[in-house]
Parts: sequence; C-alpha cells; structure tokens
Amino acid sequence: MELLWNQSQSLGLHPVTLSFREPEKETRFQISYLRSQRSYFRTGYLVLLSCISLFGITEWYLFPNEFVQLAFIRYAVQTPLLLLAAPFFLLDRVAESQRFRSKIQAFLLYLCMVITLALMSMGLLLSRQLTSERMLYGTLAYTGLFFLVYSVLRLRFFYATVHGFVSFLVLLLAVTWAGIPSTFSMMTLIFFGLIVNVFGAFACYMAEMMSRIHFIQGEQLQEEQDKVEQLLLNVLPAEIASRLKQQETIADSFDNATVLFADLVGFTALSQKIPPEELVDLLNGLFTCFDELVEKYGAEKIKTIGDAYMAAAGIPKKRTDHALVIACLALEMQEILGHFNDTYGYTLGLRIGIHSGPVVAGVIGRSRFLYDLWGDTVNTASRMESHGEEGHIQVSHDSYLLLKDSFIFEPRGAINVKGKGSMKTWWLVASNM
Repeated sequence: MELLWNQSQSLGLHPVTLSFREPEKETRFQISYLRSQRSYFRTGYLVLLSCISLFGITEWYLFPNEFVQLAFIRYAVQTPLLLLAAPFFLLDRVAESQRFRSKIQAFLLYLCMVITLALMSMGLLLSRQLTSERMLYGTLAYTGLFFLVYSVLRLRFFYATVHGFVSFLVLLLAVTWAGIPSTFSMMTLIFFGLIVNVFGAFACYMAEMMSRIHFIQGEQLQEEQDKVEQLLLNVLPAEIASRLKQQETIADSFDNATVLFADLVGFTALSQKIPPEELVDLLNGLFTCFDELVEKYGAEKIKTIGDAYMAAAGIPKKRTDHALVIACLALEMQEILGHFNDTYGYTLGLRIGIHSGPVVAGVIGRSRFLYDLWGDTVNTASRMESHGEEGHIQVSHDSYLLLKDSFIFEPRGAINVKGKGSMKTWWLVASNM
C-alpha cells in the first residue's frame, strides 16, 4: 500500500480518487480514457443486456412460482431503463459528443444502480421463502454484478468501490430483515461479498492506475515526438519533412526559382575584436531577424555558411512571384542591418546577390539532414554576391527581366564573372509598388 501511495503521489494523483491534481490534465485524461475504452464500454453494455436475458431464462426454471413478478421487474422495469442508455453506448455520434464525454461515469453509475435496485427488488421477492439455494443464487447474482462493475463496465475506482460496498451493505440489511435460513449461509454471503469487493476494488484501482500511467507515458512520448518534429522543421521545410518521414527520396526539379546570397562585410575583422560569446550573440540576433523576414515573405531559408546567408523562393512550393518575394526580402534585409548597426553600434555592411532560373532541390545526409539547392542558378547567384559591392543588391539580367516593372534599378553594366564570363547586371535600388 505504501508503494501505491508513493506512486500516486509521484504521478500527481489523489491517492483515493486517483484524479490528477491538475484539472486540465484530468480533463485530457478523461477524453483519452473515453476514446481508448469506448469499445469496452460498448462490450460491457452488451454483456450486461445478455446476462439479464440469461438470468431471466434461469429464473423461469428455478422459480416458477415467482417468475411472473421477477419477469415484470426484469423486463418491464429494469430492461427499459437500461435501454435508455443504448444510444450513448452504441451510437458513435452520440458517444463522441462533449456532453457524453463529461458524463460517462454518471451513465455507468446509472447502469449499475438500475441493476442493483432491480436485484434488491427481486431479492426481497424471493426472500419470502428464503432457502439455501436462493441464497446461493443471490450470491452468484451479486458476484456477477460486482464483476461487471469492477471489470467489464470500466467504472472508475472511486465510483466502483463506493457502489460495491454500499450495495453490499444494503444487501446484508435486506437479508437480515428477511430472515436468514442458517448462519452458514450468512457467513457465505459475507465471505463472498468481502472477497469480491476487496479483490474487485484492488483490481479496479490497479487498472485505473495503469491507465493513468499509460496516459502520462503517452503524453511524455508525444511531447518528445513534438520536440523531434520541431527540430526537424527547424532544418527542413514542412513539406519536405513530411515526405522524408515517409522515407521518400527527396529530389525535385524546379524550372523557375530565385536564389539569394547575402554576406556580412566587416564581420571577419569584427570577430577578432570581440569575445566569442558576443560574436555568436550578434550573428544569432541578426540571422534570427533574417529568418523572421523569410517567414514573413513565404520564402525558404536554405542555410548559413559562416557569416553568409542563403535563401530562395519558388521552392519547395512552386510560385510565379518568386523573384518579387526575394527582391522584397533583400531590400528589407538591408533595412534590418541598418537598424541593427544603429542599435548596437556596429558598422557591418551587407552584400547581396540574386539570380533566377532552374534549380534542383533535395535532401542529403543521414545523421544531419540538409535541404539544399544545386545547379547553375545557385552558382550564378553566389557569383552575383561575391562580385557585388557593400551596401548593394546585385541582380542578374534574368532576374531583372522578372522585376523591372515593380522595382527601381540602376544599370551596373557588363562585368566579368568568374566561370561565367561577361554578364550584364543591375543594382536593385527600391520598390515602386
């Protein structure tokens, strides 16, 4: 008992009622318990109706003189009252309703009380000519009732125990009032009643305790799964993470996408002057602001490499305004860096390059997943950044053609790009939308 007490305390349960001390957790448990035990409730209800029919046939054979009165109690009173609860146990739409979920224990207790009162009435009727055989029949009937209460119907421990012992005491009073054929019969009744109630209560207690432990473990497992899911979403787009969980190979081709590279100018020199903690905080704070912008515009952050930031639009979801999204993102990244410098007293610059075209996207790696882009478009966007100038956004001619009606540009002219030769580029200045 001490072990059970300590376990209930460690789980945050009331030691007697087994309710969670946190109301919200108790509500979640009740909903979860109903969903997981609904088949048991339904089975228990059908078993209950079957037992009533079976006992009715038995009484016709054992008690022919009282059968009419017993049948009236059983079929004209008890059965209709039990059938009133049928929709709540047999119809899914009703069983899933919020009202039923909150009152399930009341419905179960209702069933138990209807059966108990019917048994009491039939017991008093049979006690007019009380014999050892009738005592045995009554004992078996009550044993079956307690089995239903403690096991099949899945009544909660507190309600089942209160019902079991109160019903047993009322039974003893009824038998005493009716007169007992022998001391042996009385002792047999008490023995069976105590044994059934004690073991039934203990079994019910342990069953509910295990249900609550299982519920807690389920919530903890779900919490860990949510953490893993969130970690996965931090490194992969949601659509890609979902496909990856299905063990699908991620390799997609996009005919039209826009890629952005941004590099912090002056960061390397600054890194030699400030402590490592301040350096990491600086980069984390700035890139977090960039992440928020990416999310704001519906673009996709690809990765960071040192003090360089890579993003793209048009992947993994195809969109026709991919170039416009990246242009808006680049302009606001410049504004963010300006506010950042003013706030913290830094003099960092930003060099940005943009290019549009076809790309290949996929996930590589096993231990550390990475959603990455490949192709000439990626290389060209990188060259636009590396051949650009501090404080400017250099845009390839292909991207310019997609953006010229919505943004203001200044021609830079033709420049010699490593690996590409002469390319006509433009400076993105502002939006005219």
